Parts: sequence; C-alpha cells; structure tokens
Amino acid sequence: MRKVVDLAVIENRRILLVKKNLAWLLPGGKPMSGESDEDCLERELSQKLSGTKFDHNSLRFYGTFEGLSPHKKDVIKVDVYSAKLQGVTGKPSGEISDSVWLGAEKFGEYLLSEATSKVVKSLCKDGYL
Repeated sequence: MRKVVDLAVIENRRILLVKKNLAWLLPGGKPMSGESDEDCLERELSQKLSGTKFDHNSLRFYGTFEGLSPHKKDVIKVDVYSAKLQGVTGKPSGEISDSVWLGAEKFGEYLLSEATSKVVKSLCKDGYL
C-alpha cells in the first residue's frame, strides 16, 4: 500500500481540489524517501499550483483514509492535513490541468477520486463543508 499525503484547504465552506487526468483530488502526493509529511505537502503544493504556499502554523492533522488510486488502481493510504494558504492560489502546473474551489452542493458534478470522496464526506459530516 502506497502512502500519500494530502492537504485539505477550506475557505468559506469550500475546498480546494485539483484535476489530474479525469479525477479531482486534494493537492498532495507521495513523500520522497526521508521527507516529512509537512515537507512533502510544501513541495507538492508548490509544484502542482505553481508556487502556492500554506501557513505552516495552521497545519493540523485531520485523519487517515484509504482508497483506490484513480491512476494506478492500487490501494493508497492517505494522511490528510488541513491548513490555510499564504497568499493566492497559483495556476495549475505539471500533471495538474485545473483547480477549483468547491462547496458541498457541487460535489456530485465532479469525478472525485475514491479517497478524496471519503475525505469530503468526512469533512461534511464534521461540519467543515
């Protein structure tokens, strides 16, 4: 099982998602060897949303979720953190083709990855979205 680290950025009851191929995901990715979760999030967010940074003081662990990877179709374990952004959201770059801020009323209109769908449902249940 692969480990992935994702960031749930929530503002005004909307969550930031990125599009990779056909699926919408939380920004994040696979940690490099010896890389901390925080460093992984910083690198992945900056790469996927050209220079976007998060406030390290606001970083909080939210939970661990499992699901099928939409791309490799293997089971992944996703450690999800929440944080506030510093400044504005950068433009999608690299393997990311788009980004969107979504409220709960729009989730059914987007193809969320299995793990992202579980995270979103949990955030809704907990009153964040």
